[in-house]
Amino acid sequence: MKYISKRGLYMEKNSILIVDDDQDIVRFVNANLMQEDFKVFSAHNGEEALEIINNNSIQLAILDIMMPQMDGIELCRRIREKHSLPIMFLSAKSSDVDKVIGFSTGADDYIVKPFSTIEFIARVKAQLRRYTYFNQNAVQIIEKKINIRGL
Repeated sequence: MKYISKRGLYMEKNSILIVDDDQDIVRFVNANLMQEDFKVFSAHNGEEALEIINNNSIQLAILDIMMPQMDGIELCRRIREKHSLPIMFLSAKSSDVDKVIGFSTGADDYIVKPFSTIEFIARVKAQLRRYTYFNQNAVQIIEKKINIRGL
């Protein structure tokens, strides 16, 4: 899905993956993200999530920690093995130890349930803004290297 940005450029909508075994959380987060005009994918376990990430262009993954089969910590590790997209944990686990484990596994942010919807959306946008900025700069650096070699 493409749209015209404020600069008049054709841009892809940001694609976000929400992974949680709680259907109500998935529906709630999905509705709020779609209201902000994001393209949203959802998965209910780690295996589904990996399949979606490997077959789609995902710019942000939002993971629960406590899930059957593969928990969010293991899922985060597996995503980090192959991808550099931002990862946010959205979890009921609220201790400092849980948060430190999440960050040390590779998460970029950690939000505790229950959460403020306004703050959640702001954090999502902040992660996407940084991800987009760094990816655009990486493309510009590659283009400059190609131009220099072409001289």
